[in-house]
Amino acid sequence: MIVTLHGSGERGNMYATGWQAEAEKREYFVLAPNSTDQMGWSGEDIPRIMSLVNSAQKQFGITFFQYFDGIATFMGMVTNSLGDHIKYQTEPQNKRPILLIHGKKDHLIPIKLGRENYQFLKNKKYPVKFKEEVNMGHEFYIKDCSLILDWFEKEIKKQ
Repeated sequence: MIVTLHGSGERGNMYATGWQAEAEKREYFVLAPNSTDQMGWSGEDIPRIMSLVNSAQKQFGITFFQYFDGIATFMGMVTNSLGDHIKYQTEPQNKRPILLIHGKKDHLIPIKLGRENYQFLKNKKYPVKFKEEVNMGHEFYIKDCSLILDWFEKEIKKQ
């Protein structure tokens, strides 16, 4: 199961549609909820997201389920908008892997900020990868769904 969260908390249906073809090829189920607050995600969303995950498992008969504590993000940013649920970790063995993808043509969040975020996480010794997409703006880049799933599958094998 893939849970996708749009940064500002809305447009979940667009994310589900974008992931659908690649997810179906690999037999993944996509869950793309919206935040209860259209201004963005907060810790209050966590119980609802977990309830949706549990409901989807039951409704669609998802019997094999493995939690993967990793983050893949477009626009190369990892924020602390989920409050206490996302913390910077200090123990190397507990650090979640992170994949940042940022478009060079992003005019809303400049590529410079994505690079700075990458360097910040790298300096904190996170297992972080950064990919700059030359032709990508501030958008959901469908062509990278395959790259993200390849990365997730590789990271899951490490656990």
